[in-house]
Amino acid sequence: MGSSTIKLLDETSYQSTYNRIKQKHGRRIIEDWTERTDPLKYVIEDCGIAAYLIELFKSYPNLAPKRGFADLGCGNGLLVNLLEKEGIRGGFGLDVRRRKIWSKFEKEGTELKEIVINPDCLDSMEVLNSVDFLIGNHSDELTPWIPILAARLGCNFFLLPCCPYNFFSKFCKATPSAQQKKDGIIIGGLQDQFYKYLENIIIRLGFNLMKDQLRIPSRKNKCFIGIIPETGLVQNLEEVINELLLAAKIFKKSFAPRPAIEKVRNCSRLPLDAKIDLARRVVDYLMKKQPENINGWRCSGPVHLSKLSEDVLTEDDRKMLSEQDKGMQTFLRGQHQTFLVECGNVSIRKWPLVNADFMAKASNDKIRKTDCWFFKWHPDGCPLASDVCSFKH
Repeated sequence: MGSSTIKLLDETSYQSTYNRIKQKHGRRIIEDWTERTDPLKYVIEDCGIAAYLIELFKSYPNLAPKRGFADLGCGNGLLVNLLEKEGIRGGFGLDVRRRKIWSKFEKEGTELKEIVINPDCLDSMEVLNSVDFLIGNHSDELTPWIPILAARLGCNFFLLPCCPYNFFSKFCKATPSAQQKKDGIIIGGLQDQFYKYLENIIIRLGFNLMKDQLRIPSRKNKCFIGIIPETGLVQNLEEVINELLLAAKIFKKSFAPRPAIEKVRNCSRLPLDAKIDLARRVVDYLMKKQPENINGWRCSGPVHLSKLSEDVLTEDDRKMLSEQDKGMQTFLRGQHQTFLVECGNVSIRKWPLVNADFMAKASNDKIRKTDCWFFKWHPDGCPLASDVCSFKH
């Protein structure tokens, strides 16, 4: 899992626990995985997180949950399952959407609850009253709320942030002022700014903060551990919470829980005839704007995406794409055989030159299962024979 980044734990003890969990549980779970996600990534990662928490509780006994823990936004529920199997009892996972693999974990005694949590509503905290430790493992929009929920419950927490959110919307990157630029002050990128934002919340509430970096496949491996000091949290807790929330309400006024059924917004549900029409117009435009050819078969050089969008998209096109919450780049990336989108530029793929790469990357059961776009829609047809092309003629 790479060189050590862990600072708070004994490296040898952590590695031993990780190896044991992976050998004892990991391989079997990978074999029985029922989700569409990559089991190797999720199982290896959650084995690492489980090992870290187990060693954390050994090294800092006052952190260990006495009554139980709650994993907020638990997703597939694997982390809860692993912790339960390793003797961390009384825990449960909450998520807005049930996963297929929950049935397997529930048969093994893992408690997973399909529930919408609105942390802005005090009534939502009732489900958490039985626990004394909170976990936020890539908990997205719940991430900044977990320190507040922990503060109101009077418990410690573990936070492994991923996607940046503030209390009511996506977290926005700040740009340095002219004076900051002049003074050479570096305010960092989006993720660094988000980490500082979380640190500020945790410290403002009065928690003692410990930080570490986990040994997991994800690049977003920085974790925050909030510990209630012996003297307690800030005395004016609700006042501080209101101040923190008020600052976020400049952008949006209230928390919107994630819907249980999320719409597919990757342009895959656009009408087929509309997708074909738009792709053909883009091909015609590119062949005229930056014409190239390979043995007479027409393709193109690159055109900047903004210029292409300006020249090709109609108002109806823009409305159609906006209804998917997506733009031209997402649409073109979805037409993977036809277009190369790279560094903000778009070109027609030089199919005679890149077909072999597609063939090498495709599994045997995927070769020639999908219609060849060039064969059906390119004005010159497909430049390759049907037994050579990796798509179906």
